[in-house]
Amino acid sequence: SAPNTPQTTSRQVANARVPQVSPKVVARIEQRMVAGAVRGALVLDTKQGVQTVDFQRGTTSDASSSAVTVTDKTGTAENWTVSSSTKIRQRGTSSPQLTDGENVVVVGLKSDGTLTARLVLVLPAKATSPGSDQPTA
Repeated sequence: SAPNTPQTTSRQVANARVPQVSPKVVARIEQRMVAGAVRGALVLDTKQGVQTVDFQRGTTSDASSSAVTVTDKTGTAENWTVSSSTKIRQRGTSSPQLTDGENVVVVGLKSDGTLTARLVLVLPAKATSPGSDQPTA
């Protein structure tokens, strides 16, 4: 382990309360996330205390009302739990539903190895030139 890093016991993890991510925290993540970031975790100082928020940018598969798999450019596939409290944002759609093959950024919390999506941003599809899978300039 890294020097000066406090160790967490299994009892502390089992008794830990999963913090809620407020809309203001989500907005701060959106503003500060590096455009080229693929996945990671941000440790934020919030009114509720320090929170670690996970995120992943990639393509959806196995999308349902309760879960979605996101595969990023490194090939890492993560399963995210989706609930009625998950905010799904897509421009031009009043009540978006997740479908397979969408480009997304998922932001949420990890507890006991389970990733729970709090926000899913559906990104616009990139334009491709006719007969090509390459984006147009």
